Amino acid sequence: MLKPVRMKRLDAVILEEKREDILRELKERGVIQLIDIKETPLYKSLNLSAGKSSWVKVNSSELLSKIDGILEVFNLVRERKDQSIVSQFLGEQVNKKKVEEVPVEKLFDEIEDKIYFLEEKVNRISSELEKLKKEKEEWENAKDVLSKLEKLGVGPRDLKGFKTMLAVFGVIPTKEIEKLDENIKEITDLFAYQSVELDKKNSLILVIYPRKFEVDIGRALRLRRFEEISIPFNISLLDLNSAKEKADSELASIKKEEENLYKELKKLSDAEYGNLLLMKETLQIEKFMDEANTFFGRTSRTYLLRGWVPLHLVNEAREIIERASDGYSVVWISDPEEDEEPPTLLKNPKPTESLELITMTYGAPNYHEIDPTSVIALTFPLIFGLMFGDVGQGLILMALGYYLGVRLETPNIQVKRLGRTIILCGFFSIIAGAIYGSVFGLEGVIHPLWKSPLHHIPEAIKFSLRVGIGILILSCILNMANEIMHKKYADAFVGPYGVAGIWLLLGGTILVTKHGTDIFSLIDDPLIFPLLALPLLVMVIGEWRVTKISLVWSLFETYENLFRYLVNSISFIRIVILAIIHEALSSMMVLVMDSMPPTIVGFAGKAFVFVLGNLFILGIEMFVSFIQTLRLHYYEIFSKFYSGEGKSFNPFKAIRRYTYIEQKL
Repeated sequence: MLKPVRMKRLDAVILEEKREDILRELKERGVIQLIDIKETPLYKSLNLSAGKSSWVKVNSSELLSKIDGILEVFNLVRERKDQSIVSQFLGEQVNKKKVEEVPVEKLFDEIEDKIYFLEEKVNRISSELEKLKKEKEEWENAKDVLSKLEKLGVGPRDLKGFKTMLAVFGVIPTKEIEKLDENIKEITDLFAYQSVELDKKNSLILVIYPRKFEVDIGRALRLRRFEEISIPFNISLLDLNSAKEKADSELASIKKEEENLYKELKKLSDAEYGNLLLMKETLQIEKFMDEANTFFGRTSRTYLLRGWVPLHLVNEAREIIERASDGYSVVWISDPEEDEEPPTLLKNPKPTESLELITMTYGAPNYHEIDPTSVIALTFPLIFGLMFGDVGQGLILMALGYYLGVRLETPNIQVKRLGRTIILCGFFSIIAGAIYGSVFGLEGVIHPLWKSPLHHIPEAIKFSLRVGIGILILSCILNMANEIMHKKYADAFVGPYGVAGIWLLLGGTILVTKHGTDIFSLIDDPLIFPLLALPLLVMVIGEWRVTKISLVWSLFETYENLFRYLVNSISFIRIVILAIIHEALSSMMVLVMDSMPPTIVGFAGKAFVFVLGNLFILGIEMFVSFIQTLRLHYYEIFSKFYSGEGKSFNPFKAIRRYTYIEQKL
């Protein structure tokens, strides 16, 4: 319970012709994490060759690329389900389809045939849609040009057919029009222009001038930041009304063609989308299995498989290999060597299993260290509850946790674990609420078992510090257990997070409780040597003689540890700070409710403020309390005994979301 699952190393020698059968069985059970033989001393000592992937990896990659391309096109017409953050977090329920294992050559032939014809249809529709998209853009551009011409009261044909004159039309900054007029007059008086405001800064302008001044006037136009608008060729010979009618007609025709193509594509998608997902998953599994060959070592006729197996799955793993190989295999089990780092698999009791979510977010435990999950199953909801103490809101949290962790049907196991963690947090919130005497932010509904933090701040601060000291001592005890397991008995006694650390914490607590903030009386106390100076001296000697660092550096390390303990202890004051904020928000809600008149409208207003206020407090304070509880664990608690530098057990197992295979008995 307090340590990761014990691991065994499994080695198996198997015949070449039985290798695929064994892999196919193992990939469905998830009982072994394969070890790359090339990274072990055994590879060189036995003069093994490296296993290789085959044509399966290459072919499956090509087919997966084609399937992804088709799915991307199908997604254009699929009715998208709610893609909110909540729906993505919860995951989508899928009805799995039973599939049969078939020879890989036959499987690829079947998939290739299906993909070939489907890809042809999809590519045809896609290219036609792309062609229509370009035509649509051209006609929409034409409509935009026509709308601008309409503002000037001219049509496309009105700007063409001049022999000696040239007409240009475009956009110019409004403030530049007068200057443009002056610039053109310096060139010639034979010109005309018409302008109309387009927006606050720009205007549309039509300028007509003799062709022989094209270069000079063109330079003047560019100088005044004139941007010419080209008349699309497909409407250039039409008058304004005819051009608008043609553009509308063409766009309507394109829209109809698009709708027909999308209907055809949707029909194809409805028929084939699910099949594509099945094929994609099957190919991914085949690719995954083929890549596993690179983990093997091989001789001319045999393969060597090596992997980590959890202790409780050793017999199952052995039986799978022996059965799949028809007995033509040799399997032996051994313990990890001292210098080996097996992967970590957590296995906690059901009531505490949900807290693995908190543990693994920080990092997987090292194989040789304590798994903190069962410990934080108490400390995490306890600290949260003390920050968020309210009987009524705690009940709502428990209800929310029950829905997420028990009632809600979701494939996301992390959502389930989060829900069960919230149940524990809600339970401790109810207990703390009874201690504080708070029900839905209201005081006086129940008699408090202790005191309200808001009205008794000094006592609440002392209480939160004592809770913090107790949890820090627990962390030191867990560190001592780690050190003793590694036979580091001296470290367990003189280390800063061992007996000396507990001694320092208890001694400091006694002195501070006795003298408070009166530093001078604390220094004059004769107990300062046995309670404070002596454990610090033990730490200095421990750092110097056990850790083998210089005496000067050990003094610095001890000073830093003393300061760290002081900061860690003070950090737990955030418990009472959050509790006070929670009660202060509740008090504000009550004040608003009390300010309303004793009328029907007033009672309705009170009910509204009561519901809205509790929802606001629940939403804000729950999130803040959760984050602060995490922070206390990650920085103040875990740092004493837990590294989180392990590697999670990653079994060789096919991920099946859309398919399943009936397991053999």
